[in-house]
Amino acid sequence: SIREKEISKLEEMIETVIGTLEDVREEVESLEERKKELENLISEKEHQLKEFRKERDSLREKVKNTELELAKVNANYNELVRKLTDLNETPSRAIEIAEGEDSEERVKKELFLVKEKISKLGSINMLAIDEYSKLLERYNELKSQEEDLLNTIKELNGAISRLNSEMEKRILKTFRAVNK
Repeated sequence: SIREKEISKLEEMIETVIGTLEDVREEVESLEERKKELENLISEKEHQLKEFRKERDSLREKVKNTELELAKVNANYNELVRKLTDLNETPSRAIEIAEGEDSEERVKKELFLVKEKISKLGSINMLAIDEYSKLLERYNELKSQEEDLLNTIKELNGAISRLNSEMEKRILKTFRAVNK
């Protein structure tokens, strides 16, 4: 009879819709799984970015401290060289500079004090410039990696948005098919 044929046809349509729904559910689950993977990847990249920023800030501080140390050493060195040059210009000139009765003794004493100050400074870190260059190079590497991570995060967020949009479209398409 016609009614049995219609029922049979409807049952076939229901089975088709159920099969389509199951396919859509599997696809949605797959897309959601991919979304979670991308979100985890973003989280990991953000963590890496945070660590790189910490290291970059630490390197900035080291560079700043190294520059200050280098400037101090250079200033002290130049001042001491100037004083020694003034004192060692000639013995007669050094005596003229000194005041009082024991002027030669004062000159010797001042020379001794200046030499003592130089020795108290310790050795001059001649590697400070190389260290500064290496720190600056490392800082630039970290800055580049930070930019790469930011771009990756941006791309991953875009991929998640596209996945969400595609999931919505497919679900709507399936529901429309089911409603027909």
